[in-house]
Parts: sequence; structure tokens; C-alpha cells
Amino acid sequence: MKNWKLCLVLAAVAVLAGACASVSADAKEYKVEIGESASMAKVAEEHDVTEEALKEGRSEYSVKAADGMSYKFMLSEKQIKDLMDGSTVVVDTAEGGMKVKIGPKKSKPKKSGW
Repeated sequence: MKNWKLCLVLAAVAVLAGACASVSADAKEYKVEIGESASMAKVAEEHDVTEEALKEGRSEYSVKAADGMSYKFMLSEKQIKDLMDGSTVVVDTAEGGMKVKIGPKKSKPKKSGW
């Protein structure tokens, strides 16, 4: 009698654990590129553009280019909304001279095993 209750509890825990894992895996990720122009931009080494920061309405961000230089840039409320809606935006760095291109990171298709 107790075995089926234990199985039921373990099954419920497994379902909840899977649901929690899928929620965190669904967080949007952003591809950030930097260069002298948007068309010549290269993927940034580091950046602090996250879904959480965008949802908080944070407007100041930083990015580290491949050459090791760090730059700051600002996002307007409209740009934040556009990013969260899946659009790509291009902004100037605070220091000027560089363009930062931000957009949704394309997810790789899951392998089916075939």
C-alpha cells in the first residue's frame, strides 16, 4: 500500500523538477555584436544584456569587444521593448565611434537522434 504512495510522490517531484528546468531554459538570450559599423560588427566577448535586466528596465549596459576594449551603451524604453519582442536594435556606444548590434540569439535545432 505504501509503495504506490511513494511512487506517486516521486512522480510528482519529477514532474515539478522538469517544469522548473524548462522555465529556466526558456529564458531569452541575446546576441551582441560590436564594430565600427553594424555590418562589420563581430560577436562581443562579453556583455551584460540579459532578459532579466531588460525586464527590470535597466538602460545602461556594457560590452567587451574582441580586442579587449570595454564600451558602455544605453537602451531607450522603446529599444528595450523591441528587443523583448524579438527585434534587433543598433545603438552607438557612449564613447562614440562604435556600433552595438543586439538581437535574439538563434537557438540551435534540437537533434532528434536520427
